[in-house]
Amino acid sequence: LMRQFRNDQSDLIDAINPDMIISTLGLEDTFREILETEKGLWTAEGTKNIQKGRYELVVLPRLDEYSATSWFMADSKLLKRSLRFVERKKFETATWSDNETFSVKHSIYGRFGLMWQEWRAIYGHSVS
Repeated sequence: LMRQFRNDQSDLIDAINPDMIISTLGLEDTFREILETEKGLWTAEGTKNIQKGRYELVVLPRLDEYSATSWFMADSKLLKRSLRFVERKKFETATWSDNETFSVKHSIYGRFGLMWQEWRAIYGHSVS
């Protein structure tokens, strides 16, 4: 699905190569069976499983609190490339010193955050 994403001029986006599946605890066994089985799944022919080793499985237990059947596919390299550091308030420093006890206090204050600029790096599947 992610390889079918198109840009604003209807051209396929070549930069998307999903390599990670993000799963709930409830779906972990199913995904491990799909991603780690050598031969074809549920078949007597023994066909080669082309999904073996294709994706990295990441299990997030907190996803079960939202839905036990939802899962996500992601391009981990694109996620890392599109992560941006946002400095909302520049860091301010201050120093206090006490001449009698020779103690020094330092403080740093600032606000920052992280954001992804590329929404196409992850695709969610909400299964009902």
